Parts: sequence; structure tokens; C-alpha cells
Amino acid sequence: MDELISIIVPVYNTEKYLKRCIESLIHQTYSNLEIILINDGSKDHSKEICLEFSKKDKRIHYLEQTNQGAASARNFGIKQAKGAYIGFVDSDDVISLDMFSTLYHNLVTYQADLSICEVVRFQKETSFTNSNHIAIYDVKEALQVLLEDKKICSYSVNKLCKKELLQNVQYPIGKLQEDVGTVYQFITNAKKIVYSDSKLYGYYTRENSVTTSISEKFIYDYFEMIEKRAKDLKKYNIDEDITLNRVNVILGMFIDLSQNKHLLKNQQLKQFINQKYQELKKLNTTSIQKRNTKKHNLLIRILLWNRRIFYIIMPLYLKLKEKMKKS
Repeated sequence: MDELISIIVPVYNTEKYLKRCIESLIHQTYSNLEIILINDGSKDHSKEICLEFSKKDKRIHYLEQTNQGAASARNFGIKQAKGAYIGFVDSDDVISLDMFSTLYHNLVTYQADLSICEVVRFQKETSFTNSNHIAIYDVKEALQVLLEDKKICSYSVNKLCKKELLQNVQYPIGKLQEDVGTVYQFITNAKKIVYSDSKLYGYYTRENSVTTSISEKFIYDYFEMIEKRAKDLKKYNIDEDITLNRVNVILGMFIDLSQNKHLLKNQQLKQFINQKYQELKKLNTTSIQKRNTKKHNLLIRILLWNRRIFYIIMPLYLKLKEKMKKS
């Protein structure tokens, strides 16, 4: 018999999207599920929707807590989970009906500890693919791929792992970008990781989301998580991979700032940004440039040549890119 899989779903004010999310869970082709819906102090009708579904499907367990954020809800869910395997889904997203059967099949077939699929972003309708081309990684290889932020990304939601991998994992409460400070531990606690290029997780993005809205807290928390991860990964002798990741993280911050110029008025943050600018100059060595993409190298050259021009060019480039994607 197939093992029990616990799916942990933090819920906070997502009444508009919650039904379609839960529908995609209860109709999974893998049926031996424990679906844990954790209401994180929602003020809309999310509670009623959760309770309605829990009455119809005995696999659904409804829990609630005062609003403490997704990190706290996930920690709570891990403690409550009875399954041998654990997966996470966000309550405004939707998954392919065979996502968990595919992740479980790959995990068992390849005797892995962690199974990963691809994410597809959507606004109105999503299209899943199940090509299931496989890559197998050991811990060091998987960490290097994670730091590239391509095949393996710092999302909790497109993964299935053995429960014991999460025994000592705590999502940092009160932090934005908490996945960055947590997901790498899924890998370091594993021995073998299986990756599939199947696009099975639908990540919902709002329409007209060309402009990425960030805050001062977002920037500080993100770099705190990045630095925590870098410190913990030192022992794996992947220093150049860590440096390349940091270069691209700093570049990403400046891209975000080009769309949120109001943050540049904050003097304390401005000082932090200037420190990162100088750090980028120091870290962007010839060896790092050889490993980086042509696009990233070009953007970094423009940024280091003239920051003001970079802030003007980037929003125009992103808008053009979005138009070309839609056409």
C-alpha cells in the first residue's frame, strides 16, 4: 500500500483562490493523503471554505492559529503531520492532479529522500506538462544546482520529502523569504535527491505584476536568509557557487530597486545598498564572470558603469520583455 503523504497548506485571506486550490488536492490521483489546512487568522471567508471541504472529505484536517505568518503555520503543520512524507502547497496556488503521484513515484523508484518537480507561473489558466525527464543528485550537486536558482529553486511547495528530513527544520518566524533560509536544509538532510522537469506546480501571480513590490524589510530579511545559508554551506566546499549566487542576488536587488525607487529615499537603506554595490564590485571577478550568464554579465556591467542609467533602463526592459511574452 502507498505510504501516507501529509500536505501542509497555510491559509490566510485567500477566499478568492482557496476552492480551486483544495479541489486540486482532493482530486489527486495519489489518494492516500492527509490534507492539513492551517487557518493563520484569516479575516475573510477562508475558514468557512476550509470547514465546508473538511465535512466533505475526511482526509482534510482543519487547524487554526492566531495570525503568525506562513512560517509559523508550516512549523505547526510539520508537528501535526502523521504521514511518512510531507509536501507543502500555498493556498492561492493550484497543482496538477498527478503531482504527488509523480513525486512519490520518482522518490520510491530512485530510492531518494527528496523529490522535486518544476513550477509553472500562471495568471488566469495554467498548463501542466509531465515529461518526467529525471536527474539524480547527491547533496553537494543539489546544493550547487540550488545556488544556480534554475532547476532547483528555494520553494518549499514543489517538493516531497521524507518526514525525517524536517525533524530539526524550523521556518524562521516573522521573516520574509523564509524559504531561502529553510529549503537548503531539505537537501543537506537528504542523501539522494531526484529532480523531474515536469511542470506540475501552478504558482499564481497577479495580473500586471511586471513591477515587483518590495519593502525595506524584504531586502534586509532576504540578505539575512542568504547569509545564513552561505554560512551553513561553507563546509561543502562550494565557495565559488556561493559567491556566484551572491553576485546574482545583489544584481536582483538592484533590479527590484529600479522598480521601487521610493525606497532609495531611506537613508539607512541607502547606506546598505551602497555597501552591496561595493561588495558587487569586489565579488564580480573574472572567474565569476566566466561562470555567469551573458545577460547577467551585461546587466552587471551597466550597473557598475552607471547606476542611474541602470535604474532607467531596467523598468523599460522588463516592460518590453512582458509585452513580447504576451504577443
